[in-house]
Amino acid sequence: MIRFHAALALLVCLLTAGCGSSGPSGPADAVRDFVGSTFEGDCDGVLRVVHPDLVAGRDPAEICAGIQAAVSEGEVRHASVEFLREEVQGNLARVRYRVILDGERLPAEDAELMLIDGAWRITEME
Repeated sequence: MIRFHAALALLVCLLTAGCGSSGPSGPADAVRDFVGSTFEGDCDGVLRVVHPDLVAGRDPAEICAGIQAAVSEGEVRHASVEFLREEVQGNLARVRYRVILDGERLPAEDAELMLIDGAWRITEME
C-alpha cells in the first residue's frame, strides 16, 4: 500500500512537472474524478481534469504509462476521497481532501483549481 501511495505521489509530480473538454461541475468533483481516474488507470479521465499547462510539452503516452505503472504497483481494492474544505473565489478554488485506501486514511492534501470554459481544472496539488 505504501508503494502505491508513493507511485500516486510520483504521478502527481509527473503531471505537475509537465486536454481539455467539458469537465466536472465543481472543484471537489474534479478532485474526485482525478483520484478515481488515477486508481482506475483511466488516463483520459486524469487528463480531462488537469489544467492544460500541467501537461503542455509532455507526451500523453508517457503520462499514461505513469498512471498505468502507479495502478500496477498497488493492491488497493477500494479508494475514496473525503473532502475537508472547499473554497471558491470567482474562477479559482482550493480543495482540501484526504484519500482513503482500503480504509486507511492518508494525510490531507490540497488541490488548487481554475474554472476554464465552464469546467474545473486542477492547476496544482500539494
